[in-house]
Amino acid sequence: MIQLYLHLIISFLRVSLSAYGGGIAAISLIRHEVVVIRQWLSVEEFIRVVTLAEMTPGPLIVNTATFIGFRLAGVLGSLVATSAVLSPALILLTVVMLAARRLQANRQARHQFLFKMQ
Repeated sequence: MIQLYLHLIISFLRVSLSAYGGGIAAISLIRHEVVVIRQWLSVEEFIRVVTLAEMTPGPLIVNTATFIGFRLAGVLGSLVATSAVLSPALILLTVVMLAARRLQANRQARHQFLFKMQ
């Protein structure tokens, strides 16, 4: 079971890191990873998952990861898959926020940004 969680993390990290263009663009990446490479779902099952993910409020890529994780490993699988798909964006956002705070603390940098914004 641990191996399945590890594969879920790797698969959805891979999808998240290469999914530029939003959820619709990510669907083919998820299908390739889940149906072709891992063979976790059939094409019909994948179509049902995507349909359900589109009907549910929230980002398509997150909903799809959640439903696939749940289908494969229950509630813990859905948490693992959702965390894996969200973590690259959250890490990047945290790095940018920390850099912005450091710049805000720097008097010269703050002056440059304020001067250019006015």
